[in-house]
Amino acid sequence: VAWGEATAQSGRGYFLYKLLVRGKKHLTAAQRVENLLRLPLFHQLHDEARSGRRNVFTKVQAVEGDLTLPGLGLSAGDAAAVQNEVTMIIHSAADIDLDAPIQKTLKANYVGTRGVLELAAECQQLRVFLHTSTYFVN
Repeated sequence: VAWGEATAQSGRGYFLYKLLVRGKKHLTAAQRVENLLRLPLFHQLHDEARSGRRNVFTKVQAVEGDLTLPGLGLSAGDAAAVQNEVTMIIHSAADIDLDAPIQKTLKANYVGTRGVLELAAECQQLRVFLHTSTYFVN
């Protein structure tokens, strides 16, 4: 799940991107996002940052959470920040393991989506909600 937040800085608007990510194994959410952004997929953005033209990486923040937990596993502070500041939500998280037990995929795909919708309903500044779904699992 990605959240976008329009923020004013020096009279100019810009976007700050917050990614809901769960820690995994020995990595925190922030470490997982950092590793993701190092992938070759983002090489052009790294080139721009090194040249001083634009550094989008300073606008990306990881938020620790988990779709399968109540309240998306967000801390009270993170939940409040999302509810008060977020203007856009993009929900594309899903369990796409075709061999997973149905209860596991329901928890991630149905219950998780319901949790994102419940949080979105509390977002005071929300202007856009975009959901991308899986075609089928199980």
